[in-house]
Amino acid sequence: MREFIPFPEKWCFLFTFQGGEPFSQLIMKNVFSLPILYFCFTTLALAYQHSSPGVEKPNFIFIYSDDQRYDALGANGNPVIITPELDLLARQGIQFTNANVVFALCSPSRAAFLTGRYGSSNGVLELGSDLKQGEKTIAQYLKEEGYLTGMSGKWHIGKKPSETGFDFSVFFTGNGDYYNRLIYDEGKAITPEIHCDQYCASRSVDFLKDAVASDKPFFLFHNTQLPHMNGALIWDAKEKTKAQYRLENMPVANSRLDDLVDKPEYLRTVRNLTQARSYGYPNADSIKSHTRDYYAVITEMDHFLSELFESIETLGLRDNTYIFFMSDNGWMLGEHGFTSKVLPYRPSTHVPFFVLGPELAPGVNQELVLNIDSRKIRMKLIIWRKMTSLSQ
Repeated sequence: MREFIPFPEKWCFLFTFQGGEPFSQLIMKNVFSLPILYFCFTTLALAYQHSSPGVEKPNFIFIYSDDQRYDALGANGNPVIITPELDLLARQGIQFTNANVVFALCSPSRAAFLTGRYGSSNGVLELGSDLKQGEKTIAQYLKEEGYLTGMSGKWHIGKKPSETGFDFSVFFTGNGDYYNRLIYDEGKAITPEIHCDQYCASRSVDFLKDAVASDKPFFLFHNTQLPHMNGALIWDAKEKTKAQYRLENMPVANSRLDDLVDKPEYLRTVRNLTQARSYGYPNADSIKSHTRDYYAVITEMDHFLSELFESIETLGLRDNTYIFFMSDNGWMLGEHGFTSKVLPYRPSTHVPFFVLGPELAPGVNQELVLNIDSRKIRMKLIIWRKMTSLSQ
């Protein structure tokens, strides 16, 4: 049975410097929260700058899926959904059971992760809006520390990836078709026939190969389109993928028939409700069919990510790479009669999150963590710079 890791016990993170050289080793029996996790990893990255020759800085891969609710992952206790690749990785790492996003919408969620600041501070409060002038991303901070930075997949803020600290970028903007999607590959506009997630997974692999060849530490920010609906607002999975699921096995929310009389009045006319009705909600069969399609595109996403996961192994990166997986927000599948996200209900804000890497023992953590916690990376960078400057 997995051990439930309490806060703040069972950890020790000690670096002592003498003449700029570390002589204490990182001791990390368990990691207990995303803020501390970020503290540890960023401190690791900076500590290795002052370490003995031959000691490598760690690499970081952050994978952001789109509209994947917490229970839309087999490793999170869903016996129906088929996600073997993600399940395997999740069970090798620390699984966070209470991870949430601060704003359940694509653009604000991505900006919150990149800057570690709320939309009211970073400027991104709606789809496609842009970061305020002077906002600095985690990619820019890591680039300053000698990291090769790359992003691949969905991009949904105004500034281009190259303007936010990424050396390498292969991206598509907003929402659209799964196939023949307009993709900007290192500045060149192309429309590959294959699924956009498949194409971008392959290009993320190319980035990893280039990073290995460059002998630089790297940060990869990989963003999937799936399981977001396509431009026609359907989950366009292949029929053979859908055939892996039986409709009678699809879950249906107990609250789907909520009359909302005890809820705020605006919820009776909100788009989450009117759009749900266009899908046939709250009819149970309609919800089951919709859920089957949702699960099917997640299964396809899992398959596309397998190429990236396999490359991490074949390139020999596992021993020095920390892998994060999270979703930008959840999705409502009939809870209170609703669809979509944005609303501050748990299926909308509660997301899967796990991390694995060197010296991290598998386990389960129940502490509240947020996608905005990357703000603390910057704080640790500033503190660490002061510490290392004083030690020299």
